[in-house]
Amino acid sequence: GPSGGADSAEFPGMRREACFAVQKLVDAWKEEGAVDRLKQARDAARNCGLPEVTKSAGDAVELAGRLAAALNSGGAAALVAAVSSAERQGCVSFARQGRGRLKKSIKAAEAEPSVRRGQLLQ
Repeated sequence: GPSGGADSAEFPGMRREACFAVQKLVDAWKEEGAVDRLKQARDAARNCGLPEVTKSAGDAVELAGRLAAALNSGGAAALVAAVSSAERQGCVSFARQGRGRLKKSIKAAEAEPSVRRGQLLQ
């Protein structure tokens, strides 16, 4: 920095601690599905040079977009993929939303004639 020429390379322990603390927040926001906070964390981490946190928050933001698109399209395959990604990434709220929609789709399909059931998985 300008005050003494110190940069993150001179303080690896402090950088690790900061990265760990921010990642804990990101993990909590992933569980909650707090997309706006995840976007802020992604941008702040990018500006502060924390690539691990930038990727973690950025992946969750990207997943939120994919889930929204799958929820809007109603496509079961896209929803299954989004739920699977959400569970792997620890995005509990996103996974819950996707599973809820899948359950509704399955119940609706069960109420329809068997001829149309094949359309559910397309």
